[in-house]
Amino acid sequence: MRNFNIDKLDKIIKESINKVVLKEAMKFNFSFTKLEQMPSFKQRLEYCKEMLGVPIGRGSSRLVFQIDDEKCLKLAMNRKGLAQNQVEAQNGNDYYIQSLIPKYYGELSDNENYTYIVTEYVIPVKESDFEWLVGVDYYTFQDLIRKEVNSINGLKGWKGLDADEINLVYENGDNTMAEIIDYCVNYNVNPIEITDPRNLGMTKRDGNVILVILDNGFNDDIANQYYSRKKSLRHSFRNDFFT
Repeated sequence: MRNFNIDKLDKIIKESINKVVLKEAMKFNFSFTKLEQMPSFKQRLEYCKEMLGVPIGRGSSRLVFQIDDEKCLKLAMNRKGLAQNQVEAQNGNDYYIQSLIPKYYGELSDNENYTYIVTEYVIPVKESDFEWLVGVDYYTFQDLIRKEVNSINGLKGWKGLDADEINLVYENGDNTMAEIIDYCVNYNVNPIEITDPRNLGMTKRDGNVILVILDNGFNDDIANQYYSRKKSLRHSFRNDFFT
């Protein structure tokens, strides 16, 4: 975690806010309880549009509405969205990966049917941000994680990191890459998909700037059950989150 980049992130946040035209703030009488009790997606969608404004993101399975500067609501459109919301909710309550993913607001979410969940709103990350965020350029970042994950998983033809690479990943004072490697290995996640910049964001926690995984509701189990492998390799939650 690189606490000397707080000012840089604050500048990025201000620039991002200046570029985004929020349609309107959440109306004072918006009710999570009322939303949770609605029996159909159509009713939930109409309510969210009325009370939260237009979606800030749309994908094949979920719509995203901004609640305020800190939170967003992810509304499931179909069974894929319900499944991804459920996985993301479970991950949000998992102490071991909470530092890697957007905060999960369980008290505001539908924890029974997963028709919607509420998570932290984070800032998009670009390839040019990796150098100051984690100390290496994006392509090195992705290559190191892919190499180590595939080696640990025993994939044929993949060797582990050499001494210099181990130093970059585990001994440079920033544990972001090591945590992502551990997450991929232990949570059945494809390292190429999860390290795509479109699946990553950045936020500020406890005085530190951190990289977070946006699409923690999308793993190989979800890909195999709801997406063709070809489609899953192209899957990007940034489409759900930011477009």
